[in-house]
Amino acid sequence: MICGHLSDEVRASLAGAWGMQVELFDWYGVGDTGAIAGEGPDHDGLYLQEDAHFVEIVDVDSGRELPAGQIGDMVVTCLFIDDLFPIIRFNTHDVTRVLPGASALKLPFRRIAGFLGRSDSMVKIKGINVYPQAIGNILSEMDDFAGEYLCVRGAAADGRETFTVRIEARGPADAARTDAYRALLRQRLGVDVGAVLEAPKSLSALTGVETRQKPVRLIDERAKAAS
Repeated sequence: MICGHLSDEVRASLAGAWGMQVELFDWYGVGDTGAIAGEGPDHDGLYLQEDAHFVEIVDVDSGRELPAGQIGDMVVTCLFIDDLFPIIRFNTHDVTRVLPGASALKLPFRRIAGFLGRSDSMVKIKGINVYPQAIGNILSEMDDFAGEYLCVRGAAADGRETFTVRIEARGPADAARTDAYRALLRQRLGVDVGAVLEAPKSLSALTGVETRQKPVRLIDERAKAAS
């Protein structure tokens, strides 16, 4: 099956869609370069096809190559010679990171975390780079996350910028659960953002998850106000 990026929640639903727990394997590629990485039976990241591609993870702003573990743009050079045209240091603008350390399979290839968002939809919150499409992976660490979310960028009455994550969650939307989501986001993003818990399937009209190949993950209300 060829599709856009699937959240962990959607992958779990897909695996059980045939009445049994089918094992899924994630693959990553782009139209310009073909398949670049694939998940192995250890399900511990995606193995780069380093015999066919030279892959760099670079800082979004400076283009500087980043060490393993840091998130940045994936830049790809194709090594095979039967391309229709040369592909040298092609910036996919897809964001990922190289997983540090060796895998359980001991294969001689680096692993990436997979698709974590797009740098061309990156926003800066108090000087911190935030990737709206990568937030789903963070939220999936919560047991009651229902799989859908939407980031809203706006401005408070005093003119200060606001950033709120609307989160579909199962169970009561009480203060304790909201605070737990907010604490997780603060820990993983490195900046304090707002969190609002919503009922499952309540955001589909805004995200377009049922009708779009790539759901909407960011609404910039400041842009609407300016227009």
